Amino acid sequence: MKAILLILWTAACSWAAEACLQIDAARVLASDVAKAVPAFASIPPETVIGYSPASGLTRWWRGEQLRAIALRQSVDPGPLADLCVQRPVRAVTRDEVVAALRGALPDGAELELVDYCRLPVPRGALVFQQPGLSGSAIAGADTPLMWKGRVVFEEKRSVSFWATVKVRVRQEGLFAVQVIPQGKVIEPGDVQRESRIGPIFAPKPVSDLAALAGLEARRSILAGAPVLPSDLEQPRAVVPGEMVKLQIRSGMAQVGTVAKAVTGGRIGDAILVVNQQSSKRFQARVQAKGVVTVDLENQNENVQDSGRDAGSSARTGNRAVPAAGRSARERREAAAAQSAGSRHPGS
Repeated sequence: MKAILLILWTAACSWAAEACLQIDAARVLASDVAKAVPAFASIPPETVIGYSPASGLTRWWRGEQLRAIALRQSVDPGPLADLCVQRPVRAVTRDEVVAALRGALPDGAELELVDYCRLPVPRGALVFQQPGLSGSAIAGADTPLMWKGRVVFEEKRSVSFWATVKVRVRQEGLFAVQVIPQGKVIEPGDVQRESRIGPIFAPKPVSDLAALAGLEARRSILAGAPVLPSDLEQPRAVVPGEMVKLQIRSGMAQVGTVAKAVTGGRIGDAILVVNQQSSKRFQARVQAKGVVTVDLENQNENVQDSGRDAGSSARTGNRAVPAAGRSARERREAAAAQSAGSRHPGS
C-alpha cells in the first residue's frame, strides 16, 4: 500500500512540475504570466506580478488574486484559474562536478570523486574553492574529505552543494635518510631531496638545505619521513650540569663569576643555576653559549635590598652613607659589588 501511495505521490509531483509555469528569473513579469493566461498579454510586459519561489518550491496565485492584479492594470480577464510558478532545476552531472573541483586544485593534484549531491539545483555555475575543503593534517591520502561548494545563479544568489573527494598533491622537499634522534644536530647526510604524492593537508617539508644549518631535531624523525619546520629547533646554548659564566649586571656595573646550570635552555630562555658554595638556586637568562646573566635592575628592589641595607650603612668610596640616603642606582651598584664576592645571587 505504501509503495502504491509513493508512486502516486511521485506522479502527482511530476504532473505538477509540468503543469506549473517555469520561470528562471527572480521576478515574475506580465509577459511570463501571459504564456499561461492570455488575458495578461494586454498588460505591459515588464509589469512585475511577483517574485519567483526558491528552488524546489512552488508559488501559487489564486484565480481571484490574478484577476485583482489584472483589474488594477485596467484589464478585466473574467474568472481565472489558479496558477502555479516554479523555478527550473536541473541535475548536476558527474563530469561537471569533477571539472569544478579540478578548477580549484593546484596543477598536478590527483582527484578522486567519491560522491556528490544528487538534489536538483537551479541553473547556474557550480563553484568550489579550497577553503570549502575540510580535513586535517593527520588525514591519510585515502581518507575521503568533505568539500562544500555552491551553485551560483542570478549573480548574488546561490544554493549549497557538496562532494566527497580524495585529493593527493605532490610534495617536494627534504626527507630523512635514516632515523634522526631527538637532540641531534642535523647534517646534510641525514636528509635527501625527494618528490612524493601525499595528502593535500599534509604539512610541507623543509625545502632548503641551508635552512637546516645548526638546527637539531626537536623530536625523533623516522627514516623516510618528511623533515618539517616543526621538527626543528635551535640547539641549547646551556645544558644541565654545565658550568657557566655568570654575569651580574646593575646599571653600568657588571661583575662575573661561575655557577652550575640546573636546567638547560636556548638563547633567551630563563634557566635555573646553583651557587656552588651555598647550593642555593636562582634564575638567570641564557645570553650566549655557556653564558648566563642576572640583571639586578629587573629584579624586585625590595627582594634585592632586604636584609642588606635596612638599619645598616653602605660604603661609597671611603665615605659611609646611610642606606636610606642613597639613590636607587647606588643601592643597586652596591648590591652588584657585594654579589661579586661570596654574596652573589643564591648565596
